Amino acid sequence: MLQAAVPFALRTPKGQQHEYQASIVKELTDLYAQAEQRHVADLAGAKAAAAEHEEACEAARVTLEATTERVANLLKAKEAKNAAYETATDGVKMAKVALQAEQEKVASIAADRAEAAAKLSEFGQVMQDDLAKLKNSEFPSKEWRARSAHRRAWG
Repeated sequence: MLQAAVPFALRTPKGQQHEYQASIVKELTDLYAQAEQRHVADLAGAKAAAAEHEEACEAARVTLEATTERVANLLKAKEAKNAAYETATDGVKMAKVALQAEQEKVASIAADRAEAAAKLSEFGQVMQDDLAKLKNSEFPSKEWRARSAHRRAWG
């Protein structure tokens, strides 16, 4: 009903309006004011929500930057620790190789020593036998060269 009456009420000048037309214009003015008031309140709420959202975004941005920096620092620390670990691991590998080489040298020296000790023992036994023969003059005359060599050696 208001839609049908509004065009006629608005076309008539204010001084010539009938009281019903004036009431329709007044009612229309009140509805417009209420709608405008509602829209202003909605706009203020939206602006407040936008400002609140902007603050939340800024706080999130700051938190993100701090977290990103912390993660970057942790990654740098991890890389440094990985490099130190790799260096230590390489050092351990080289030390193991060097230890293995030294153990092989020790084994070789022990084997050479045992061989030399066996030869010394054998030589000592032979020399003791030959010395005993020399002292007792038990060398046969045909082995005079050996007897002379032993005399020079035992002197």
